[in-house]
Amino acid sequence: METTSFAHVAFANQIPFIAFRSLSDLAGGTDFTDVGAFFGSMAEANASAVTLAFLDAWAQETATVGTEKP
Repeated sequence: METTSFAHVAFANQIPFIAFRSLSDLAGGTDFTDVGAFFGSMAEANASAVTLAFLDAWAQETATVGTEKP
């Protein structure tokens, strides 16, 4: 939900926008034996890993743009 406002502002101002989301709760689960998934760092670690992998791939892609031979 929070990401929608950022996306709307970016769209209204014609600014490129991308968001990576990660669940930080048990998504309706009733078995709270894995409290680490809720209070631990699993969600933030996953979101960070995806974001860093995206940025790495983007950097590699932009570094090769224009270097291809026809």
